Amino acid sequence: MPDAMTQHVVQAETVSQGWALAFSRVHEAAGGEVRPLLLRVTGENAGPAMGDAIREAVDQALRQGGRADTQTVANTIFPDRLWDPAQPRERLYERFERIHPVVRRCHANRKGTYFQRMIGFEWDRDCSVPGAVNQLEQVIKSLSRRGAIRREHQVCVFDPRRDLPIRREPAFPCLQQLAFQPVGNDRLAMSAFYATQYMLEKAYGNYLGLWRLGQFVAHETKRRMWELDCFVGVAMLGHTKAELSGLAARVRSIANDAVGPAAPASCTL
Repeated sequence: MPDAMTQHVVQAETVSQGWALAFSRVHEAAGGEVRPLLLRVTGENAGPAMGDAIREAVDQALRQGGRADTQTVANTIFPDRLWDPAQPRERLYERFERIHPVVRRCHANRKGTYFQRMIGFEWDRDCSVPGAVNQLEQVIKSLSRRGAIRREHQVCVFDPRRDLPIRREPAFPCLQQLAFQPVGNDRLAMSAFYATQYMLEKAYGNYLGLWRLGQFVAHETKRRMWELDCFVGVAMLGHTKAELSGLAARVRSIANDAVGPAAPASCTL
């Protein structure tokens, strides 16, 4: 009998397929939660398009519940619309810093956003490296030079000085840490660790934002984004199974239509 970790490893070729498989796994689990969950998405064209049927189903469910859509959640990790690959990456940093005060006015962003902490992590005055640190820039520069030490390729998000104690209300940040690793000479893999994750409200937007962040780092280091590994300590529905039964059925129908009736059972949800 496979152990719990083996049961909860999900492998997919696209972000949408990965979310659908992970969501279905959690929806079917006793108590509506899985721990831990490891999602691996591999493939150069893994990012979903706006017309993706699974993404549209998730966004519809989010809008019906008055929640932020997948694009809004993804933007907290990587503000895709601010990035122009033809421009120096400093333009992205500058554009984000200009709009961040407005973004911060939202109650949910009162402690900042993930991307803000990636490019402007603030240290204590007593630290040997005072002031804000652009961790992404350090990772990009390290990945771009020969002989770099692998442990340099990581970004910290969780800050115990500001983020503890955890309140009863959903708290920022759930994403704790990121790591980037070169694969061969021209590809990039990224790992992300979440303490907890809500499968409807956050998971799809998280995966989308992470993949886009990986594409940015890959572009700036002359690589191709190739693999996303997302480790979740506890993956939760955040709702009763009955409340999400309609979405589960719709996602299952979309996935089964995509693979076709002749596909092996392992391809279906």
